[in-house]
Amino acid sequence: MKKYLPTIVPIISAILIAVITDKLTKIDIIDKILKGITNIFSYFSFRIETPVWLLVIFILAPVLILYFTSQPAIKKFVHDRNPSLKNINRKQPRTIPDIDTLIKGNELTAEAQLCILGYQNHSPILAYKKGLCCSDYEPGTFTLAEISPDASFLKEGMSFIEWVDKTLNQEIGYLETIFPNLFKRRSIAETKELTKKVLTMNGPIGRTLHQEIWFQEYSDILRRIILMVTIDNPDLEIDIYPNLTTKRKKIAFDILKQLEETKHPSLQEWLFISIAAGLMGVDEKSNHAATSDIVRTHVISLQGADESPTAVRNICDQLWQTANTKVRVDATNIFLETLRNSSWRTFRIVSFPDDYLESIFLLKFYTELLREFPHIEIDCVPRSIRCGNDATWQDIEDFQEKFPGLVDNPRFRIHRSGPKLGTVNLLKLEHSVMDLLEITDIVDARGARNYEMMQGINRDAYFGFMVCREFSEAVTGLFAEDTPLVFLRQPAGERSFTGFRRRSERIANGRLLSQVTVKDNQLRWEGGHIAQINNWSNEVRKRYQTLQLYYSKNAVSFHKKYGDHLELEVKNYLNHLSGRVLVLGCGSGKEVNYLATRNCDVYGIDLSDEAIQIARDSYPRIWDRFRVEDFYNLPLFIEGNFDGIVANAAFVHLLERDDIQTMIAAIASKLKPGGIGYIRLIHKKDVNQEYDHYKNSTRWFVYYSLDELETICAKHDLKIIKKESIAHAQYPLVSWVSILFQK
Repeated sequence: MKKYLPTIVPIISAILIAVITDKLTKIDIIDKILKGITNIFSYFSFRIETPVWLLVIFILAPVLILYFTSQPAIKKFVHDRNPSLKNINRKQPRTIPDIDTLIKGNELTAEAQLCILGYQNHSPILAYKKGLCCSDYEPGTFTLAEISPDASFLKEGMSFIEWVDKTLNQEIGYLETIFPNLFKRRSIAETKELTKKVLTMNGPIGRTLHQEIWFQEYSDILRRIILMVTIDNPDLEIDIYPNLTTKRKKIAFDILKQLEETKHPSLQEWLFISIAAGLMGVDEKSNHAATSDIVRTHVISLQGADESPTAVRNICDQLWQTANTKVRVDATNIFLETLRNSSWRTFRIVSFPDDYLESIFLLKFYTELLREFPHIEIDCVPRSIRCGNDATWQDIEDFQEKFPGLVDNPRFRIHRSGPKLGTVNLLKLEHSVMDLLEITDIVDARGARNYEMMQGINRDAYFGFMVCREFSEAVTGLFAEDTPLVFLRQPAGERSFTGFRRRSERIANGRLLSQVTVKDNQLRWEGGHIAQINNWSNEVRKRYQTLQLYYSKNAVSFHKKYGDHLELEVKNYLNHLSGRVLVLGCGSGKEVNYLATRNCDVYGIDLSDEAIQIARDSYPRIWDRFRVEDFYNLPLFIEGNFDGIVANAAFVHLLERDDIQTMIAAIASKLKPGGIGYIRLIHKKDVNQEYDHYKNSTRWFVYYSLDELETICAKHDLKIIKKESIAHAQYPLVSWVSILFQK
């Protein structure tokens, strides 16, 4: 009934208004109104001679008119007569191009090109405008136009014409078997020729369509063109792999139940299972659909599975074994630590699920995640239409009913405007999805193609997938026969692999590898220092947890007490710095702000999520210069070197006293030649390290003398420019030790 209201109510309103108008013309209503005004002061003795029904209608008419004018028909009327208002509604329907008109010419209109390419907005540069991607973002490894015999990064060189003939034969042949009525309007031969013509037509800026199609997207876009050519509907949903979608739903939930009852997975294990499930049924996919060769050695086969208890147990055991593979890139520690450290505020995750079966296990992981972390919210953005064996929003809504922790949970939201392709191209997303990305804290994206397409996303992102394809081997440096599981953290604006087009220059185990792979910097993508937390001693872990607890509880009070106050001595040291500067342990940002006012290109990092949020709120003009990061990751986390590095009272909390050697070495390695470092520490007479107890709070401290700092600096060829030791105003045994050095 609800969906018909916008149509029914305006019609009824129009009828009522017509009736009211007719009645008003038959009575002298003006005379009655004047009489009413004349007798206003004798209101209670006023005798109503006009029929009551007429007065009721007279009162309701303005209300009905107001409601009517708020309806879409009136909005359209207003918009059509006010050009400046026409584009206010951002969800304008896309016009599907008429194929007969299209093929008569040699050029594509902008609207036709956007439709074919699966855009869900009207501006190919919108993602850049919104800052969702870096200026040099390329949504893929290479385009169709780069396919040629000279493309050394391809395993088999062939011309584009040869490639497209081969690929269209595969695609059309497959479509014919599952959708035989598709080619009634146009023959297969005609469909093929028209599709090839569309691919080579020029767009509005003179580039051919195949120059705009990234390789990871090609199977979806070719299908869109074929559907447009044959039935004028590129958005038609075709369940190409029913054995990997609806037909296997029951056995997937049976496997999930078996895991719950026999393995009792932890939260972290559910995460691994949700990724390992990406190998279920992969042996039933064609290489064409996968965009590169599939290594089928360790796939979890579903062929012949009869849903019997024995079959379910066997697949369950395979999935469990795969989830516990020893070969992995594992950022789960930094992922979970990030959630714990943000427990004081709402923490938002935007999720891009991938395969249908895999998404069932992903929702189980999200159920457990929401239970353990009551401060997080998840916006799930599946595909808006079926692409291959991907999950759609309808699938996720269907699955949701099986998870009580997700049903009617306001912290878990499913969005219907996800991508129209089987991957996430940041340039093509619908406005509302871009809005989600603008405010999210992290992105959780699944699938190797999504990983390849989202390199350079300007948001902290986690990517999860199993390596089982030739291209994913090339970008990770991991080999499918080892069953590698990847869950990596990619900080905003960074890329965890580069140089795909140069992969012929690097060959390992007979594979062409990218110039830089994930494995080359594995520790970095696992989260660095905190990724190793399981290897820390109990004492070191206790020190870390003590500091985390203290600064989580006291970040606000620290800021209220000290604000942006900097001692004169600190300012004097900071005045020596210029150019690109990094502040370690920046807290709520006072040093960063001071250096920014002196025109430094400055960044600040701190492990306290709360301190960084305070810094962003306090200094909104430089909000994007503050990052939650562990300063132990100095050699790993940020590209390039610096003209200056500051550690003002940061290293007083090193987890082990000897770590000062490591940190000064790291500073030396990240400084440009001639760069300046400033370190301020505490010296306490006859004490090297201790837990300090103050007002029911505890912190871990390490102390250093000026002589120790000088010795370490000399070891790393750092020239001392200035040094001093100043007695603490409150504590007689304590002094502040400052040192300024140059590389």
